[in-house]
Amino acid sequence: MSQEVVAPFRARQSGSQIRLLFLDEHPVFRMGLTGFLAREDELDVVGETSSSFEALSMLSSNDVDVLLVDFCSGTGRGAKFIRQVSELHPEVRIVVMTMFDEAEQLESAMKAGAHGVISKTQSPRRWVQLISEIAKPIQLMALAH
Repeated sequence: MSQEVVAPFRARQSGSQIRLLFLDEHPVFRMGLTGFLAREDELDVVGETSSSFEALSMLSSNDVDVLLVDFCSGTGRGAKFIRQVSELHPEVRIVVMTMFDEAEQLESAMKAGAHGVISKTQSPRRWVQLISEIAKPIQLMALAH
């Protein structure tokens, strides 16, 4: 089973934590990124998986703010998957992770509903910065209630 819940379910406190879910087929990459991001006070890594099906299941059963998804069209995680997540979970912000910077592929991801794109070669600090920027509308909505 490739699904792994890496943090206990915790209620968000005044919108202070951003709840993350990772979808990537490479376990070593997921583990490394999870290990780094889980140490950030403002981030709560709720799970990781290599399966699109499991990611959809986890999105339905967990409070997820940001989905980090590998944009690998050959495995069903291309524009079609992003559209599906956007339709089923419009509250979830989607960040596409990629090793490639092909303009056509990135444009396809954004048109499908992705909120941001990050290269897997970026520094860990840049990951935290981008996730925080993309999640700001979520935090503002939580503070308004």
